[in-house]
Amino acid sequence: MRIQLLIAELNESRRKKWETAFYKIERVAVRKCNARDLMACPDVDAMLMIGMLAHERFGGKSQIGKSQILSTRGKTGMPRWVVTTAPFPAHFEKKQIEGIMRSILVPDQQMSPAEETYVVFLRAFEAIEEFNKGNQDKIQTLGFEPEFLNFRGDLADEIAAVRKAYLDFTQKDHFSGKQNEHFSRLQVG
Repeated sequence: MRIQLLIAELNESRRKKWETAFYKIERVAVRKCNARDLMACPDVDAMLMIGMLAHERFGGKSQIGKSQILSTRGKTGMPRWVVTTAPFPAHFEKKQIEGIMRSILVPDQQMSPAEETYVVFLRAFEAIEEFNKGNQDKIQTLGFEPEFLNFRGDLADEIAAVRKAYLDFTQKDHFSGKQNEHFSRLQVG
């Protein structure tokens, strides 16, 4: 089953970039709305949410490299589920910053923001696929707002990473081992 993506973007120039990147790709739509409006849409089954925020609000425990599906327990204005972003392995290091010793969270594997985005979306699609195998009530439509996910890299690169993850997943290339060389070194979880 192919997951439908609904992307919320209020900013016109950014919305056009998303629309251009997903032009002629079936089951992907870009809407002029914010995350709150998208979450309240009856056709959105699940919303992609930063794992830490989702677990704080809806429970569960994060697992390194794994996206999870959490029930919103019928909360008004929310879809039935949220899909968490997969956390990356990291550790703390002591560093002196402005004369003060601080603990800084350092990723175990260095990735570009686009590489992280690719892995986050691919893990989310995989979690939905696994969830749908064991449930009659399936997630067919996943919504997300890029700003809500805190993209921190170049927007064009982030959009390309989302597009690639979606196409790789829908074409099942990630199971056959055919990954883009740029992302092939990623081993998370």
